[in-house]
Order: sequence, then structure tokens, then C-alpha cells
Amino acid sequence: MIRQLVLLNAGIYLGGYLLTSGPIKQQYRRFMTIDSNSSVLSLLTAHFGHTSMPSLLFNMSVLWTLGHYTATKYGCQKFVMIAGVSMALGSVFAAAQSRQTPGQSLAGGSAISAGLITYNAIQNPHFFRFLRLGGAAPLGLLTLYSVYGKDAASFGGISGGALALLFL
Repeated sequence: MIRQLVLLNAGIYLGGYLLTSGPIKQQYRRFMTIDSNSSVLSLLTAHFGHTSMPSLLFNMSVLWTLGHYTATKYGCQKFVMIAGVSMALGSVFAAAQSRQTPGQSLAGGSAISAGLITYNAIQNPHFFRFLRLGGAAPLGLLTLYSVYGKDAASFGGISGGALALLFL
């Protein structure tokens, strides 16, 4: 399942964004990102539509490592629930931010990544022992990035990961 999600994200980025131009790229931005001019469909699809290689690589590495770990340890259903709650809150926060700040947009799976990092930083801090600080370091850095980078989707993902931890 994780492999298919990574391939889907990479395929959408390569085929739908990187290798296209003109009107097709404009359609990609309209339907695969959340901004003040996007469609309602974007609330779901924006989590799979990256617009930069660094964000694609970061999100896919989080999905490949933490997503695979979560799906293996807790099952695919729990992974989907964590990702779903993170996506939902990320979409709500990003849509609210795009209405207040017209130049701001959401593209890529930062909400899913933030949810997985948050969930595992609290539930499985041993996974981050290579940082010598446990789960506090990635969660703190992610929160700082969300606040100072004004990334509402990441903040929604953090909230989604915390809610998943409390209720799932």
C-alpha cells in the first residue's frame, strides 16, 4: 500500500507537473493545489499534487519510513485513519488560510507527513533515537516549521496526528 502511494505521488508529480507546460500545468495547479482559486476537489487531491522536488522527496521519505512502520505495526486501517484525519484537518486549515491570505497555497503531502511524524514521535519515540533526543526533536522542529513557515497544512497534520493518538 505504501509503495503504491509513493508511486502515485511520484507519477502525478512527474507526469502532471514536471513534464507538462501551459494549460495542462494551469489545470494541475487548479485541481491539485489549494489556493483562493482552486476547486472543491482540491481539498482531497492537493495532498497528492506536489509542485517541488524537495517537498516530494521529503514527503515520500516520511511516507516510506514512518508510513511503512505504522502500517506494519498497527495495520493499514490505522495508517489510513491517521492519514485521513491529518488530510482532513490539513485541508480545512489550508482552505481557511488561503481565504485569508490570497497568495498562500497548499501543494503536496505535508499534512500526511506531519500527522505521521506527530503520531510516531509521541507513540513510538524510540523510532527517533538516532536523533539522541527521542520524539521531542522532530515534533518541535515540525511545529516551528509550521508556525514560522505559515504552513497551515502541516499544522493541520500535527493536529490530526495528535487527535489520532487520542481517539484511535
